[in-house]
Amino acid sequence: MSFFIYNLKGKNPYYNIAFEEYLFTEHDKFDQDIYLVFYENSEAVILGKNLVKDQETYTHKKLPPVIRRCSGGGSVVHFKGNLNFGLILNTKEYSQFSMITTSYEKILNCVSKSLNSKFIIKHDGISDLCIEEKYGSRKISGNSQARKKNWLLHHGTILYDVKNINKISKFLRHPPKEPDYRKGRPHKDFLITYLPYTTRSVLAQKLTKGFAVEFDKTPCMRNVTSDLEISSRQYLNKILSQKFRC
Repeated sequence: MSFFIYNLKGKNPYYNIAFEEYLFTEHDKFDQDIYLVFYENSEAVILGKNLVKDQETYTHKKLPPVIRRCSGGGSVVHFKGNLNFGLILNTKEYSQFSMITTSYEKILNCVSKSLNSKFIIKHDGISDLCIEEKYGSRKISGNSQARKKNWLLHHGTILYDVKNINKISKFLRHPPKEPDYRKGRPHKDFLITYLPYTTRSVLAQKLTKGFAVEFDKTPCMRNVTSDLEISSRQYLNKILSQKFRC
């Protein structure tokens, strides 16, 4: 069983999210391997699968593309400086990830150790990673999951650049539901970038190394082949009108 890494270079949020979901949904076309996908999107609002656009966004404003993903969880704004990672694996082969609570705990603990920060990074709420500060925890990473029979997609985002962080408050309302530790704080006081500041490539390398240790596998970097790109774009076109557009 292999551990394959895809580092997507394009910024198209429709395609990148579809590529990640394609590997997860069409897993029967692949071997029983582990996949880790990295990508960064141009500006877009991403909704959890069950969320309502009007409750999550300021609809009176001009919004960037609003896209619905296949996993649950809250809404996020994607932009340069927000790294996305998708971990796709077979829970029959890796039974320790079959339970939702346990899988969040193991994956987020792995991510936390991978970041290797001088700051205290901890798992808080259901699926957040936070940096502990004097006046409470501040979120650096939101995570969500989708599941099919014997397969898991764990999706996470990590803020690493402060330049565009104000766009979150610009487009997203205060969430209708929030973890207790947020304590009603607005986005600007609740969210923070990963410290110390870093680059996408360094961050991806750290996460790759951390998951390689977790699974005791040697990571294999893979380019997106023409056949895979065609298939994933066909998948995107198939579901775009019925699902991705909000």
